[in-house]
Amino acid sequence: RGEEQVDMAADGARHTAFTTFAAVLLVAVGSSWSAEPVPRERILDAIREGCDRIMATQRDDGALVLDERRFGGTGYYVYPIGTVALGVLALQHALPHLDGERSARARETIRKAIAWLCQAPLDQKTYSTGLLIYVLYKDDPRKHRKLIGQLAYMLVVSQHQSGRDIGYWGYDLYPPPGITPLPGKPKPGDRLGRGDHSNTQIAVLGLLYAQRSGVQIPRRTWELLLKHYIDFQNEDGGWGYGPAGSREASYANMTLVNTISAAICQEMLYAGRLRECKPLPEHPTVTKGLKWIADNLDYEPQLLVQKKMDVGSTVEALRRSLEV
Repeated sequence: RGEEQVDMAADGARHTAFTTFAAVLLVAVGSSWSAEPVPRERILDAIREGCDRIMATQRDDGALVLDERRFGGTGYYVYPIGTVALGVLALQHALPHLDGERSARARETIRKAIAWLCQAPLDQKTYSTGLLIYVLYKDDPRKHRKLIGQLAYMLVVSQHQSGRDIGYWGYDLYPPPGITPLPGKPKPGDRLGRGDHSNTQIAVLGLLYAQRSGVQIPRRTWELLLKHYIDFQNEDGGWGYGPAGSREASYANMTLVNTISAAICQEMLYAGRLRECKPLPEHPTVTKGLKWIADNLDYEPQLLVQKKMDVGSTVEALRRSLEV
């Protein structure tokens, strides 16, 4: 019953459940929107070439070693789980555009990489954890329910609960119960590092897909997160990178992902209204974020986020514009 309710809420919220990845992609391709249109076949060729390159990085044990600097060793910015998860996500999203032998290879690459991810030690990093939840959700949320639950627990208990960083996530996470912390990583009770909006957007991604998988995310988690977005929104309606209290100038990447993340928070908090087919109340934080986007991103008129568009139609327009 609980799963059905979550699914219903997710279906009703599909326009703003469009993930933070879409916002990042929006920025990445935005510079080309005012240029000459790119032929569809050329885009598909780029996707196929990218998939071939990703698949070529797979080791015999299933890991995708996209970047040796981010995979081996013990440095702070080493992300073996995160890099493998990113490679899998790219292939998962590309599958509808692949066919024949390339499609079969991609599916086998995904299978082997997910097997590697599921047997690897849990990584106490926000980026890795959020991305892994998304990978497991796209593969089979029922099959991976236990692991998704463990990963979601790590995110929930590692959200800053007080001080200037309240509602935020930083780089590191506490381990789940019964798991020994990794060397140099925090154990329950240790002080976590400062938060930032980059790590936080990936935490939101993970929590969203954990909840869609049937894992119950505490209401307080969404409340603290939305409060954070409200409290640290700049006067112009945008956000900077962080950390909390820095009041950095607003810029596109963080404003795009934070606007969508704030909208996701609102949907999770009003899931009951969605199940009853009632519209969500307009939230001023989201509205201000959308206005910043409209005022500051100079895209072609048909792709511009209009000031008067509501949250649903705006994010849906962004989603459609990014479809291949």
